[in-house]
Amino acid sequence: LGAKTRLTQPGMLVGTPMYMAPEQILTDDAGPAADIYALALMTWELLVGVHPFEDTKGVLVISRQIGEVPLEASLKNPAVPEPVARVLGRSLQKDPAARHPTATAFYEDLITAFGTDRTDASQRNLPKTVEDPRPPVHVPESAQRSLLLPVAVGVVLLVIIGLLAWRIF
Repeated sequence: LGAKTRLTQPGMLVGTPMYMAPEQILTDDAGPAADIYALALMTWELLVGVHPFEDTKGVLVISRQIGEVPLEASLKNPAVPEPVARVLGRSLQKDPAARHPTATAFYEDLITAFGTDRTDASQRNLPKTVEDPRPPVHVPESAQRSLLLPVAVGVVLLVIIGLLAWRIF
């Protein structure tokens, strides 16, 4: 397929609306910045436990993708370090130019952010925003942090490999 060949008719959306970048929805111009946006959404979802727009379906999710900035991940799940939430927030910007320029830059910022936060999440005094009917289970913060980094690194690497394979084929 040549650079000018289209796979769809003009005005058709191709992709999963829950993971589409605003520019992909509005202009059908999905470049690397749209991939960074989707990567940040997936990472946010994996770290928080729910999608930023989890309660939205169909056309409403498209509207939220275009006009709403997701809540900071550390506010939704206090186990997510604030520096990590800021990295995610950067790549969830509506303006593609404000996002990380590459998946590698996103990955490197995440690794740095995981290493910089030493705040005890239990001391932050933030309200719980996700209701869970099960009785609370105490998980030491050291165990929470030791799981977040490998999960995040693994997810980022899998997504990078998938994006590279998708671009090649």
